[in-house]
Amino acid sequence: MESKTNRQLTVLSIAGVIVGVVLAGPTWRAVVRSWSAAEQTSSSIDDVAKKPIDLQAIAAPHLQLATDRSQQIIDDQLAPIDAFFQSTKEGTTKFAELSLGWGSKWRLVADSIPYTQGKRHSEYLRSKFEEYIFTPEQFETVIRQSVDGYLDELRSIEGRMLVDLRADLEDFPAESVLRSLDAKQWQDTFDDAIAKATAATSDQIGSDVGTQLVSIITGEVLTQVAVRLGVSSGILTSGAVSGWATFGVGIVVGLVIDQLVSIAWDHWTDPKGKLTKQLNMKLQEINILVRNGDSQVQGLRSRFRQIADQRAVLRKDAIMEILNTYSSGARQK
Repeated sequence: MESKTNRQLTVLSIAGVIVGVVLAGPTWRAVVRSWSAAEQTSSSIDDVAKKPIDLQAIAAPHLQLATDRSQQIIDDQLAPIDAFFQSTKEGTTKFAELSLGWGSKWRLVADSIPYTQGKRHSEYLRSKFEEYIFTPEQFETVIRQSVDGYLDELRSIEGRMLVDLRADLEDFPAESVLRSLDAKQWQDTFDDAIAKATAATSDQIGSDVGTQLVSIITGEVLTQVAVRLGVSSGILTSGAVSGWATFGVGIVVGLVIDQLVSIAWDHWTDPKGKLTKQLNMKLQEINILVRNGDSQVQGLRSRFRQIADQRAVLRKDAIMEILNTYSSGARQK
C-alpha cells in the first residue's frame, strides 16, 4: 500500500513539473523577447549616435526657401516704380498746354535773337516738366527706394532663414557649439561668413548691400535707359544736373522734353492732345525700360534676379562655413 502511494506521488510530481514547464514557456519566451528587443533598441540608439549628420541636407531646404523668396519679392519691389509713372500722367496735359502756350512760344522766339542767352525756352520747359510731371530727384528717389527695398527684403529673408535653421538643429548633440549660439550670434556669424565668401569671390553684392550698391545700380539703370533712348541736342544740352548719381536722371528728363516738344510743334490739329499722348507713351516706355529692360538695357527686374542668384551662392557658402566650423560634438560627413 505504501509503495503504491509513493508511486502516485512520484507521478503527480512529474505531472506538476510538466505542467509548470508548459505554463511557464510563454512567459519565458516573452522575457527572452523583451531582452532581445531591449538589446535591439540599444543597438539602434548606438547606430543613430554613430550615424554622421548630413549638414548639407539640414541646410538645403532653408537655403532653397530663401532663394525662392528672393525671386518672389521682385514684383513687389518694382510695383512702386509703375505707380510712380502712372501718377506722372496726371500732369502731362497741363505740361503740354504750357509747352504750346504763348509763354513757351515767346521764349522760343527770344532765344533765336542774336546775342541773347538762348536758354529761356529750354529752362522754361524743364521747370514746367519738373513742376507737373517729375523732378530728377523724384525719379532717382523712387528707383533708389526700389533697389534699397529689395536689398532690405533680402536681409529680412536671410534673417528668417537663420531663425528657422537654428530651430532645426535637434539632431545635434547638446554639447554642440551651434546649439549654444543665440540669435545675435547667428546673425553676426552669418555676416562674417558672407564677408569671407565675398572676399573669396570678389562679388560686390556680398557684405556691402548698402548705400554704395544702391547708388551703383541706380546709376547703371538710369544711364542705360538714357543711352537706349538716344541722347539728342537742343533741350537736352541745357540740363543742369550735377553729380554722377543724378546724371542719368537729368539725361532722361531732358530727352523726354526734347523729343516730344519737337514732335508736337509739327502738328496743327489738336497739338496739346497729341503732345500729351506722345508724352504718356514716352513715359511708359521709360517705365518699362527701368523695370523690365530690353535687349540693350538691363532693367531692375533682371538686375534683381542677378543679385538673387549671386546672393544664393554666397548664402550657401556662408551657411556651410558656419555649420562646418561650429558643429563641434556632431560627427560630420
